[in-house]
Amino acid sequence: MLTLSGGRKNVKTFQVVNAGVIEHEIVARDTLFKLSRLYYGNAGGWNRIYQANQGILANPNALEIGQVLRIPQ
Repeated sequence: MLTLSGGRKNVKTFQVVNAGVIEHEIVARDTLFKLSRLYYGNAGGWNRIYQANQGILANPNALEIGQVLRIPQ
């Protein structure tokens, strides 16, 4: 398990599942845009994260604290 603080109060917790996927636990104020910037360097990858998690995300704008999302690499 690894953590990133990014200079923010909320600590990001994630785990490398395999060479192509990271699991990220949602914390307060996370959005798919923010996750895309964190993992891909720009907000344009938010839909890639959404597509990888459609089984647990009914709405890309309604992330729940504690949800674990898969971040494809």
